[in-house]
Amino acid sequence: MEIIFVPCYYTKEISGELLNELLKYVEGVGKTGITYVIQHEKNAHQLKKFLEENKKHAIICGKILGCDISNAKNHEAEVEKFIYVGSGKFHPYNLKARIGKDVLILDPISQTITKISDDEIKLMERKRYARIAKASLARTYGILVSLRTYQMNIEKAFQLKEKIESAGRKAFIFVGNDINDSNLLGFEVDAFVNTACPRINEDEFSKVIINADEVEYIL
Repeated sequence: MEIIFVPCYYTKEISGELLNELLKYVEGVGKTGITYVIQHEKNAHQLKKFLEENKKHAIICGKILGCDISNAKNHEAEVEKFIYVGSGKFHPYNLKARIGKDVLILDPISQTITKISDDEIKLMERKRYARIAKASLARTYGILVSLRTYQMNIEKAFQLKEKIESAGRKAFIFVGNDINDSNLLGFEVDAFVNTACPRINEDEFSKVIINADEVEYIL
């Protein structure tokens, strides 16, 4: 089945009050990098124009697509701080954890500004290490494969299965469109390995779930 992706843009502008509030967060910053999710591309350019009008050096680093933050990483060396234009914390958490620089969230929907703190990243990492530690005790793993476009990674699943079994443990591959706790109930495995979107493990699951790139830590 052919799938056509059509970008849809959020049409409401960032309020002048919020933009003025933002100025205190970038005071003294040499260069600010702006990144965004596709629906807020127009908001990102509105933000850049405002910062330049207020004598602030800002560049558009590009959009974040799924878990791909390469556009931001390409500008890592030249910017002092990132502003993420969008909602939620998954993308900005990922940005700060992998790059290490200050990240602000400018949410055009809620019209709020939030700073990702070092303590939040430390808490996220502690939760991650706890999941990995628990998964390392498992003897039988269920490897999850999503049928969704750009998330299906069956080759990776077979590679992980071979790696897990070569370590003397059991592994089974589960394929489906929707990965959620109710669809995984009843399977006799000790832990799950996710090959789809990494944010899946932020949901509540009855059994521990780790991402594919974390398997190396459990064997």
